[in-house]
Amino acid sequence: MTLKPGEKPPETKEREFECRICIPHEDESAIRTSLQQALPSLRWEEGDSSWDKVRVWGESPDERISVYRYESPGPFRLLIRLQTRHEADVEEEYRAVLDKVLVALDAKVWKPLQPQPVSLIKPNGRFPAAYEFECDLGIAQIEKLLADSELWYWEVRGSHSSVTHIEGRIPFRIGGKVQWNCKERVRLIGDRPCYKMEVGHWPEEPDRMPTCDQAHEIVQTTILPALGARNVRAAESIEGMENQC
Repeated sequence: MTLKPGEKPPETKEREFECRICIPHEDESAIRTSLQQALPSLRWEEGDSSWDKVRVWGESPDERISVYRYESPGPFRLLIRLQTRHEADVEEEYRAVLDKVLVALDAKVWKPLQPQPVSLIKPNGRFPAAYEFECDLGIAQIEKLLADSELWYWEVRGSHSSVTHIEGRIPFRIGGKVQWNCKERVRLIGDRPCYKMEVGHWPEEPDRMPTCDQAHEIVQTTILPALGARNVRAAESIEGMENQC
């Protein structure tokens, strides 16, 4: 840009954008390599995994991009900082950079799961103890989707190579305070394409939310649709019973 005599260059401003993204893989070096290939104009580095679970960042004179997540599973924090002289163009520039990051990592912007309009399964007016269904996702893919959703807290049971089931802890609110140590659990067992999600029944307690019925509604309207569950039907919840369909 050529300046006229006495004319000052446009002031450079820094704009920062932040969002959360879901990435199908979690290897720090693989994330850095993918971003380096997609955005070679930035100088890319990765953190010390002994301290940070995942921390990758790239810098140039005009941009800084960082992907970060704490040790716990879930979505990643994406931070994009841009130096710009044209405020009107910065949103478009941000979207262009964001698109490159998403494509490079095969990622998507995180959004909370939303309830879907479904017909509730309530034989004889009562929620069943469990639900059998078919799903095209493997159990590791289901665990990743549930962990990224941040709806309840999900843990894998069994070894990394042989997952036996996924267990979900419900954050009950008792007397206005969240309690994570209640005994009630949601359990998903099975193998693609046949699964069973056990919710069970429990007595209601004063000032404790969600109620048992509310938990069943969340499973039916939010969790199962997010998994792409089909042919959902009522089932019995029996400890140790092998899933069949």
